[in-house]
Amino acid sequence: QVTISDKVVPLDEDTKDLNRSLYKCVWKSDTVLPTKSKGRVPLKIVLDIRDIGSVETLLQCKFYKKQSTHNRWGTQVNSIQLDCARKDESGPMTVIKQSIL
Repeated sequence: QVTISDKVVPLDEDTKDLNRSLYKCVWKSDTVLPTKSKGRVPLKIVLDIRDIGSVETLLQCKFYKKQSTHNRWGTQVNSIQLDCARKDESGPMTVIKQSIL
C-alpha cells in the first residue's frame, strides 16, 4: 500500500518479474487546503510492500486554490517515480532515484 499525507491510496501492481516490481497509484490534491503565502508543506509518501519492507520520502510542496493564477509559477507534478533497492537482502529499502515528472 502507499500512504500519501497520512491517507491510504489504492496501489496497483503493474509489472513484476524476477528483478523488479512496478506499482502505480493515483492521488488527487483537490482536498488539500491551499498553502499560506510564502509557505511550503512537507508531503510525506510511504510505500509499504508486503514481505519486502517500506520506504519513505518527503516532498516540499505548495498548494494553490484551483482558480488561482499563481499556480502557473511553479512546476505541476504529474508523476513521481521512486526507484528503490536494498543494499543487501536483510537491509532496509532506500530510494536510490527520485524522478518528478
